[in-house]
Amino acid sequence: MENPIYCNDDGAEPRRRGRVTNTNVGNPSGAQTISGPDILQHFEKRVERNGKEWMLCSYCFKRYVSTKQTSHLRRHMNTCASNRNRGGGGEDLPISGDEQIGGNHTADQLALIDRQLTDLDLIRLMITRGIRSLVSRKSELLKVYREEKEKFCNYLEKLPVRFSLAIDEEAIIDDAYIWITVSYIDVINNHWSLKNKMLGFRKIDPGSDYVETVKGVPSEWRIDRKLFSVIDDNNKDKLGDIQSWDNVQDSLPPGGHLIYAGSLNHMLSEWTSIVQGQADTLVEKIGSCVTCVNGPSVNASFKYAVQELGMEDDGSMPKKRTNNKIIMLDAALKFRPAFDRLKDINKDFDVNLILTDPEYNEAKKISDVLKCCKLENSKGRFLTPNIYIQIICEIYKKLPLVLANPVDLDSVTKIRDSFWEKYGVVLAIAAFLDPRFDRDTLGQWFEEIFDRDAVDAHLEQFFVNLFQFYKAYGGSGDINSTGSEYGEYMTDRDLIRTPNLDILIWWNVKAERFPTFARMAQDIFTIPFYTTLTHFGSELEQEINSAMGATEIDFDILEAYICLKSWLKN
Repeated sequence: MENPIYCNDDGAEPRRRGRVTNTNVGNPSGAQTISGPDILQHFEKRVERNGKEWMLCSYCFKRYVSTKQTSHLRRHMNTCASNRNRGGGGEDLPISGDEQIGGNHTADQLALIDRQLTDLDLIRLMITRGIRSLVSRKSELLKVYREEKEKFCNYLEKLPVRFSLAIDEEAIIDDAYIWITVSYIDVINNHWSLKNKMLGFRKIDPGSDYVETVKGVPSEWRIDRKLFSVIDDNNKDKLGDIQSWDNVQDSLPPGGHLIYAGSLNHMLSEWTSIVQGQADTLVEKIGSCVTCVNGPSVNASFKYAVQELGMEDDGSMPKKRTNNKIIMLDAALKFRPAFDRLKDINKDFDVNLILTDPEYNEAKKISDVLKCCKLENSKGRFLTPNIYIQIICEIYKKLPLVLANPVDLDSVTKIRDSFWEKYGVVLAIAAFLDPRFDRDTLGQWFEEIFDRDAVDAHLEQFFVNLFQFYKAYGGSGDINSTGSEYGEYMTDRDLIRTPNLDILIWWNVKAERFPTFARMAQDIFTIPFYTTLTHFGSELEQEINSAMGATEIDFDILEAYICLKSWLKN
């Protein structure tokens, strides 16, 4: 049998698609018979940790011993109730997600599908596949939650690393909730691996103590004495209360201060808001053009122009005005040739709605800056904060190109200065822990941030701060020593010019040579300056919103389900 699917912790590999034909003629059961030789497309091979192999039906969960023969699998497919209930001649069956496993089954019905699964195994399987009908099995769900949480707690407790928390607040229905995630660097098979896990999903009741609510999460996970940083955009006024947590002070270099910071998202969103204001007039004109192009007297001509010019109509032309300024600007830029052609072939098209050449140039600059602020071309790349100074400087350099108003320019500078004042030292250290960036590179970035005359003084102060950080981690030698680890890292660390360097792999290799700096990197690279829930995607957020709409789901079930979904899937 080809392509076995091994049972990992998530238990949910992508499934394949199979084709079935309705063969009700001569088949009184009405079952669908699989056509073609590839019966295995409709089963998932699972290998247990003890080596025993099973074939799992993709439609009803029935489990069969895996052998070289497939006749028993074919017989099952000809009588499979779930397969028969689908009906439809020659349909491609979807074999994934809620439709496939949740479908028309309730939790109790699924429990009868295969009695070889224990109740708790079934709960785990249902969660990984997105089954929400668990209300009637609250006790089993909470038992699984407690078991998995204790396993995870024990694992985190034994890790010889520090942890960074990220807190994201969201209003759902009429209540406020916070997500709390943890980031840490684990060493798996002698390789550094950045992990991001959900710890809790908590409701903030009116009048409740926010700090105590947040503080309770790392405490119950038994990592409160190993915290390094907390990222929280929503409650910066709680800085003093959180930084003074008594139970973390004995573990924190440098100087025993917990890093409590806002995320890069917040600064970029403030910049985005200012730039979007600059685009209002342009987007209003583009919106009128979009409305005209989609009108009954112009739309056919527009499609003809697109086809005549050999342009790809990929749906990027909005059907109506949208508040998404990037979509509107990019539509105007992409279909510029079609608009120019349209004015020649359709008299109903208002030529005054076409942007002028200077307006097109402005649209291009604004679109580029907005995409940079969203890090639109960088998804999945910026897992660690070593390149955030570079991001900030590159965006800041582009802002004067689109902001002519001195008030706007002053605003973006104040936003940048505020962010840098609080977190600049840590970001600069993170950058210097990247072997692609040396003193000269930092100097170039500092020229974008500070007055040119002040760059040298800021560089000198940075290296003083870096050395203090190094000493707080137990580093030896003095700042001018050439024979110490510090001196060797300053002068002989093998600069690399590889653009797509995996910084965790590099430090995994260099940890023995630079042990103190490696410990610094292992802490600093966990700080999720850019993201909180981005690691989990919008799917989990939609899941919560959907579940919150179900009035029969109480909060303890909701938190257990959301956390288990994250743990078992990741």
